[in-house]
Amino acid sequence: GIHAKRLARFYGDAPLRDLGLIASEGRMTIPLADGTAAGALAIHANFYEFIPEDGIEAGDPPVLLAHELELGKRYYIVLTTGNGLCRYDMNDIVEVQGFHHRTPQVAFIRKGRDMVSITGEKLHLNQIQAAVHEAEAAIGRHVWQFRLIPQAEECVYDLLVEFGEPDPAEMDASRFMAAYDAALMQRNEEFKVKRKSGRLAPTRLHAMRTGWSERLCAEEFRAGKREHQYKWQPLRPEWDDASRKEVVAVFAPGSAGILPAPQGTLHDAGDASAIPG
Repeated sequence: GIHAKRLARFYGDAPLRDLGLIASEGRMTIPLADGTAAGALAIHANFYEFIPEDGIEAGDPPVLLAHELELGKRYYIVLTTGNGLCRYDMNDIVEVQGFHHRTPQVAFIRKGRDMVSITGEKLHLNQIQAAVHEAEAAIGRHVWQFRLIPQAEECVYDLLVEFGEPDPAEMDASRFMAAYDAALMQRNEEFKVKRKSGRLAPTRLHAMRTGWSERLCAEEFRAGKREHQYKWQPLRPEWDDASRKEVVAVFAPGSAGILPAPQGTLHDAGDASAIPG
């Protein structure tokens, strides 16, 4: 996770053991080794059923049991527990990465049905995550957290990024967005076609103030959400007011200067600057 990336700065090359796939509904895996997100199914705790990732949209999808899973394949996990849940769709996609004796060892890959679309391109979260990783590698700057928001009326995506060190104003935003765009086009043919035809405008980068994601998290806790129930939302259908106030700079490929910002952002107070392109 994102916090694990910071541990090496303080503890060096220390062994890290994943918590496993656990949610308020119950514990689903037990990691048996360091350095991997895979864990053996907690077969003593729950009953599991699985639907192949590519079969989830079928009217009558195939449902498999644990002993029928195949190495390297991805599945939606369906949970039945002793506390009352019956065939509960977790909307989680897991991948089989090995076996402990006959018990599958699975790793959480992403939330299922995590996609966003404006003109039919259907961007999946794993495609977006991969594009962000390639973009941060292209400029040598760490991304602490991100969020993608579709702006359907403008046919453009807003990419909100909280960078680590150094100050985002010092980075090469043009190179970051070029790498992001290229990586996404490589992974999603429809996105590539829509971008090349101009039906989708170039994604706008919104650099967020340091601590933005943690402040949003704290606000949800104050509103009553429990810590173990909290999950960051990398895809959102629209802006929230708190995030609008956290924008420190905006960059859109092909534009000059600061873009018109939604009312209530730091731009309105004159605190934002355009990221050098």
